Amino acid sequence: MAEKILNQILNTFPAASFSQWEQSVAKELKGAPLESLAWKIANDLSVKPYFTEENKAIIDTAALQNYNPDWQIGQKYYVENYKTSNELVLADLMHGLNAPVFEFAQEPSTEDLKVLFENVGLAFIQTHFENTSNSFTIVWEQFLTEQALTNINYSIKSGVDGACFVDARKFYQNSEDCRTELQESWKETLNLFESANDKNAFIEKFHIAFYVDSFYFLNIAKLRAFKLLFSGLSSTKTLPFVSVEIAPNAYKADAHDNLIRASSMAMSAVFGGCNHLVVRPTGTDAEALRLARNIQLILKHESGLHEVADPANGSYYIENLTELLVETVNAN
Repeated sequence: MAEKILNQILNTFPAASFSQWEQSVAKELKGAPLESLAWKIANDLSVKPYFTEENKAIIDTAALQNYNPDWQIGQKYYVENYKTSNELVLADLMHGLNAPVFEFAQEPSTEDLKVLFENVGLAFIQTHFENTSNSFTIVWEQFLTEQALTNINYSIKSGVDGACFVDARKFYQNSEDCRTELQESWKETLNLFESANDKNAFIEKFHIAFYVDSFYFLNIAKLRAFKLLFSGLSSTKTLPFVSVEIAPNAYKADAHDNLIRASSMAMSAVFGGCNHLVVRPTGTDAEALRLARNIQLILKHESGLHEVADPANGSYYIENLTELLVETVNAN
């Protein structure tokens, strides 16, 4: 039955060749050149406005389906009062959060960490730390030992583990300059890889953080391009752990409109294959924080996007855009 319906659809809308598309577009443009529809990403980098099966990308993207698409739901906490932060985290963990990100106003002690993580089931979540000092890893591991906690999933985006972490956010200007962002983050990745004593361990532990913004297709292609580049470092085509956060300048003045923007940007991060996502709240109150987290919950539980690896696979447009970005990085 399903095959019959599919055949009916295909017969109703017969395939058109690329030349037929060009003739139709030229007619609609009424004399304007086809090139006027091209998307200029940079002065010397542009993307055609349409693609068909005849323009299928050559690049092999099979490796991009090699990951668990059930991404971690993140939220940022700037910790000044450990008890207050503990109460906030416990409440948020009851409402969908499973991968909090902590930044500390000052270096915590093991006693501070004990207060912060009281009643928090660290064995059941992924914990991330940002902008910590070099000594934080020692304090954290001491805390885990004192609490007899083993097999805890965590990442430290600086300090000792910094040798396996690249912060691509520092190279971000805007998505239309994503070529430079990719080139610089890839250059730093290669430098770390070359200096690693155990390259297999480096590949397994590697973590990168990106911003996304309102340039939907470029966001998807940027993340996919980096993952493809990284997969070439090993024969097993291992993919990196990719954290994504909405860029600080991505929102406009209207908070309600920003909810739509946030949903679109979060979708692009998921379609690009992120492993951990932080949706920036559109305000500072509790409602804004809850809505930001709910965007991810809706994308999972109502859209089912956490069940599909590399959902952009097969899109002629995104595949070609991904290939273009990979080629520009390799050509550098």
